[in-house]
Amino acid sequence: MSNKRVSRLHFFREANTDHRQNGGRSLMRLLLPALLLPLALTGCSVPKGLLPWDVNPATSVQQEAYSSDTLSDNHSLYEDKSRTGITDIYITIMHQNLDRNHPLSWEQLSEVSQPDDENNRSLDAIFQEGNAQGPVHGMFGYSDYQSNSSISLRGSDSLRSAQKSYKIKLNGQAGAWRDQSTINLIKSVNDLTRFRNRLSFDYMTRLPDMVSMQTSFVRLHVKDLTQEKDFSTDFVDYGLYTQIEQPNKKFLRTHGLDSSGGLYKAKNFKFDRHAEALKLEDDPSFDKDQFQDILQVKGSKDHQKLLQMLDDMNASSPDQFDSVFDRYFDQNNFLSWMAVNILMDNDSTSSENYLLYSPTESRKWFFIPWDYDSAWGKGQLSGTAINQRAPWQHGIASYWDNQLVRRYFQNPDHVRLLTAKIDEFRKIITPAQTAQMIAGYRQIADPAVLQSSDPGYLPGSISDREQELKQLPAWSESSNTLYRESLERPMPFRLLEPQVQQDQLTFNWEPSYDLQGEALSYHILVSRTPDMTAPLLDQQVGSETTASMENLSSGQYFWTVTVENTSGHTMTPYDQYTDIDNIAHFGVKSLYIP
Repeated sequence: MSNKRVSRLHFFREANTDHRQNGGRSLMRLLLPALLLPLALTGCSVPKGLLPWDVNPATSVQQEAYSSDTLSDNHSLYEDKSRTGITDIYITIMHQNLDRNHPLSWEQLSEVSQPDDENNRSLDAIFQEGNAQGPVHGMFGYSDYQSNSSISLRGSDSLRSAQKSYKIKLNGQAGAWRDQSTINLIKSVNDLTRFRNRLSFDYMTRLPDMVSMQTSFVRLHVKDLTQEKDFSTDFVDYGLYTQIEQPNKKFLRTHGLDSSGGLYKAKNFKFDRHAEALKLEDDPSFDKDQFQDILQVKGSKDHQKLLQMLDDMNASSPDQFDSVFDRYFDQNNFLSWMAVNILMDNDSTSSENYLLYSPTESRKWFFIPWDYDSAWGKGQLSGTAINQRAPWQHGIASYWDNQLVRRYFQNPDHVRLLTAKIDEFRKIITPAQTAQMIAGYRQIADPAVLQSSDPGYLPGSISDREQELKQLPAWSESSNTLYRESLERPMPFRLLEPQVQQDQLTFNWEPSYDLQGEALSYHILVSRTPDMTAPLLDQQVGSETTASMENLSSGQYFWTVTVENTSGHTMTPYDQYTDIDNIAHFGVKSLYIP
């Protein structure tokens, strides 16, 4: 990390010179009952705007959509021009962290690399806003000389990296920063551009039937007093971060949604029932950890409506599914979410990285996007060959293991609706517009990337980054092409465990599906090597999903099945075998014969 001299904290400045309007808000909450009592006794109403929290446009939005069956965002949130630049945030790690029952230093927190190790690990800190020179008078936290927040690690990817992402929670007395009390600072360690999240959520503010996230660039500076108690110690420049809103009840309220409604973050959720884990909280067998391993609760803890939706959907017959979908989901919102993910090529959203929201007085569930640092061709640009991705990782095929998506698109009319929605969004998400947005990001954020410690940690060279930034604007059109090509191919499927019966070895696999309704045939190969050369079994089995051969001698073998439709388009299974040279063999499954 690079050191930079900034003005030291002036701990003994008069506290009342700070803007601290949030602290004033806390005082007013205590005094207002006494001030307003005479008005109440005389039957007078409180004049509108007298309450300090009534004048905040973000929290005074008329929430008329609570019982609505459509979704709309509070677009006034994105009109704040101060968030279009880069914000300097200063974090001071307090020496007092070494004096508690379980001492913890900044260095020790930074060494955490496993999810289990980060539990309940946080440090007391001072959170301040400033400019490139240091904390600034009149900005958040300027006069604070005691801890006003706690800081912890967040994100599984950054845990394994030398550069970490952070979650900062402001203390109750500190108030809110930009109407947020939980502040996510995301490093996007695997994103060579460091712009993908910002680009994606900025685009979503322009799209109908969606809710975006308030997103901005932050340059982080950290002063570690657990190493050196002297407050004149320099802040260290930690480079560029993306600050993204925390999805919680405050988020719902700020966006004009129902803060009492249901809000879940998908962690490993594909709309299967999971009756062993997804239960009401008053169920004696309820296990919070099991529930949260599938869906993380961010809103109401009343799961009755969620479970009812899952019960009805999983119990519905093919003829009933469309009516069940219309009962519980908004088609425009669902198609918008799918179209965005396909055009932005965010292929990690089948079971995670999305939110489900439902207003209290509605049975509808809406998709809200989350986490796009894996989008826009990540790993496919800057000279990386596109065939490093599995053949099924494009278009609807990427979501075929998600029960809701799979059943919805078995109706050909719904595929046509998605294509129409993609074409609608292609008028907004264009290469020219993307190039313009990236140019703006580079102007304000590149100094924080290139003149800090970041270059040494980027997942590629600076020249690779330049190439990727040039190629990225065209990726939405490339994704559209890949989507249309994927419609002509059968859907992926899974290989099942082979069965050994006396002298016979039987292979089975799930049936594939063709969106165009074409007939399918299967071809099985069994080999001693994962590249499937010199096959021991090479058999066309027609429409059957099983094949047999004489039992094999002891050892390791490999097998795969290819499905082909009548037009000659093929698809491989989900399975993948990675060899000792780290070469991925898509559609291949390993088999051991004892």
